[in-house]
Amino acid sequence: MNFLSRPRLALLLACLFPFLVARVSLARAETRVVIDTEVAHTLALLAKPLLPALGEAAERLKLHVLWNDQSNAFVSAGTHVVVYSGLIRRVQNAEELQAILAHEFGHVLADHYALTVSDRDRARRLALLLVFASLPLAAVSGEAAIASVIGLPQAVVNLTLAEQRARENVADNSAISILERARLSPRGLLAFFKRLGNERAVGYAQYLQTHPAPPDRVAFLEERVSRSPFLAHRADDATRRAFARLKVKLDAFALEPALVLDKYARKKKSRSSEEKLFAGFARAIAFFRRHNTQQALREVARLLQEKPDDPFFWELRGDILRASTPNDPLKGELRAQAAYRKALALLSARHRQNRGGYYDLPVRLALFDSLLATDALEEAGKVMEEGLTRFPRSILARRKLAVLYDRQGRNAERALVWAESLWLGGDRKRAYCSAQEAMRELPTGSAKRLRAEDVTVQVRATKKRGEKFACS
Repeated sequence: MNFLSRPRLALLLACLFPFLVARVSLARAETRVVIDTEVAHTLALLAKPLLPALGEAAERLKLHVLWNDQSNAFVSAGTHVVVYSGLIRRVQNAEELQAILAHEFGHVLADHYALTVSDRDRARRLALLLVFASLPLAAVSGEAAIASVIGLPQAVVNLTLAEQRARENVADNSAISILERARLSPRGLLAFFKRLGNERAVGYAQYLQTHPAPPDRVAFLEERVSRSPFLAHRADDATRRAFARLKVKLDAFALEPALVLDKYARKKKSRSSEEKLFAGFARAIAFFRRHNTQQALREVARLLQEKPDDPFFWELRGDILRASTPNDPLKGELRAQAAYRKALALLSARHRQNRGGYYDLPVRLALFDSLLATDALEEAGKVMEEGLTRFPRSILARRKLAVLYDRQGRNAERALVWAESLWLGGDRKRAYCSAQEAMRELPTGSAKRLRAEDVTVQVRATKKRGEKFACS
């Protein structure tokens, strides 16, 4: 899992690194974007049965997780659905999280974000902006909108309570329809909002700001849910297992390591084999965060003995190995690379088996960094160039390649991928200048020269009246 901090809009990518790290002090973590293969796949699995009800909007849907202990979810920039990690940790089962997603999808269908932007403009308020790394949902293609400007939750910006409630009622109705179309029970929606009934509920304060839950709303849901023909329908077993594992993983990073080791202690009895496996996963993460890499590796070895084809266990092993030999970092990097390669191979096999849908870029980023640390530049280039082929709108892949090309003295190619990353990130002026730099060296008519020319054409097409781009 990676985090993208939000102190300023200019800080786009510098703080992105693998999720499974004690490299970040979670005690200092504010609101950060989570970039993690397993998180992305689990949320995609939860959302998959809901997507048909969205029609064409499903193709533009992006799902984000913010690392924040508050319970909140909202829609921004039209089709960006944002869920806080604290909310995922507090819902009780997969059905509740699916119901929340369905509710937010209801806002997407009603285009409430566009209405909110109108309200905001009318009142001339300046909303705090966030930058999100996009984890595509319907067609996983990389963090295509990493520099998209996504505003605050729509209901907090200049909306009256009546307007909030009206829009929430619309989203509630849509959520039930979406769930029923997927042949899923809407009980989760009612159960969750019942718990929100007490505005003093610990951890739910922020959700209550944007999702008011008065008694009449709960009464409406009770009446509407009771008429559903799918009350007894639950999420399938694979979805429920994936959700349970996701909660354990988030727990392992959110809680202090000592609390994790106590909560998921090996000595605890009456656990199913699956629960024991998840507990081992949590302990491995806790030991890793404690910098006890040898104990963490022992836990991962047990996990891999049980599930040798689990790519996320191999990914965790790679992260731990990179930190396991501070006195001999080369040894740790080389061992980590083998683990990352295994994780990538397993993800690729799943990708072929399921005909797409496996977002492996975070693993590629970790392998790339490790290869760069050992001067394995040729393999690093292949790993990230293949990543760019699979995720053609990836800003991360381009910026990594820019670092590599710079080390290799490939200045024109560095300027090209940097120009593309700047364009995708919304920095038009610098994108134009970098593209001009690339064009001075790239052969006329070559594919890469055409890519650089394409950036300049797109920048000019969006040029404002009187705007000038003076490149040094």
